[in-house]
Amino acid sequence: MSELRTDKILNTASGTSVKVDRTSSDGDIIELQKDGTTVGSIASVDGNSIMIGDGNANLRFYSGTNVVIPADSSGSNQSNVVSLGNASSTFKDLYLGGNIYLGGTGSANALDDYEEGTWTPSIGGTATYSTQEGTYQKVGNTVFVRFAITVTTRGTGSQAIISGLPFSMGAVEHPFYVGYFGSLQNNVVEFQMRGYQTSIYSSWLLSAGNSVSVNPSYIQDGTSILASGVYKVS
Repeated sequence: MSELRTDKILNTASGTSVKVDRTSSDGDIIELQKDGTTVGSIASVDGNSIMIGDGNANLRFYSGTNVVIPADSSGSNQSNVVSLGNASSTFKDLYLGGNIYLGGTGSANALDDYEEGTWTPSIGGTATYSTQEGTYQKVGNTVFVRFAITVTTRGTGSQAIISGLPFSMGAVEHPFYVGYFGSLQNNVVEFQMRGYQTSIYSSWLLSAGNSVSVNPSYIQDGTSILASGVYKVS
């Protein structure tokens, strides 16, 4: 086949500018070269899809099923061979409307949501605060939360409930780890909390006199709590 050499090919037609037709068999439709060495190609595969790439780094496009699949040099589908980007050359953002499947293809491997943000812990009423902050990360149906609250004046606020969790855990209670507490209504040496729906309650406290209170009222002027928890969204 003779070669066509030109510095520029200009086609101003409003329809298809270039049409290349390979007949009878699958294979390369367009071979791309640099100084006589092939650097890639566009090929037909199985008579119903095209493949673009070079060597074992190819993408195969299935128009009938709307799927793009990595393929080897012969056009066969392959897994765990082709990477998208690398450690020194990364893509910026990835926008997906569906799931990410990590480590497998079953529903148990599907990550369908990730979110992070802030929430505001509150005892409600007319309470005022010197510290009132909360953060969360939601991975799938699991929520990681932390909060810090210091009540300046309780006013008509609750004596036992901190509300405002960003997602409901429903009727299944989850424990919260208390990293710090101070100025509770009793002289407390140990304090535990639990989450229920979108609020956090005291489970029990142990006073300095070894008296145990279950579901106690504990919030007063000056009460401080720093805690965190992990729970499943209902």
